[in-house]
Amino acid sequence: DDGATAVAQALHLVPRLEQLDLCSNSLGDDGVTAVAQAFHMVPKLEELDLYYNEITGAGASSLAQALTSVPNLKEV
Repeated sequence: DDGATAVAQALHLVPRLEQLDLCSNSLGDDGVTAVAQAFHMVPKLEELDLYYNEITGAGASSLAQALTSVPNLKEV
């Protein structure tokens, strides 16, 4: 999850990001929560790929709560 935290901290550098692929990264709840909390930095995000990770209900809940900050998101 350290890598996901680093990605989250760097999202402010790419405010026009439209696609974020984090599949197959052994991402857990802490990592997905860190990324979700940074969604407000990438309001143009349209696609988020989290396939093949280790996210449980707690991480999914954090993700769901943060989705309102990415109004253009079309695909998760």
